[in-house]
Amino acid sequence: MKLLIVQYSANPQASAKFYTALGLHGPAEVDPMWTELSAEGGTFAIHGGPTDHDKRGFDPCMVTDCPLEDVQANLVAAGFDPGRIVEEDFGRSLRVIDPDGNELQINQE
Repeated sequence: MKLLIVQYSANPQASAKFYTALGLHGPAEVDPMWTELSAEGGTFAIHGGPTDHDKRGFDPCMVTDCPLEDVQANLVAAGFDPGRIVEEDFGRSLRVIDPDGNELQINQE
């Protein structure tokens, strides 16, 4: 699994400039809808433009190269709810709730 932090931003260009100044690395051109900046421990993505939930702030996500059904099976074997698989514009993701009630999105690579 890789860590992916998504920032929902009203101004992706300014956000990219800010996080680049902090030391993250990204493309020279910022896409107004989705731009990925690299960090040593994962990826920081800036999600701009309208979203179906008009959200601002940060979401921790994970990215797996395993089938999402395998991730669900691991959760069930450990005694947790398997969550639900969602078809997204970019592919499939698994939505699960952690023991503290936090929703986590796991994207299939």
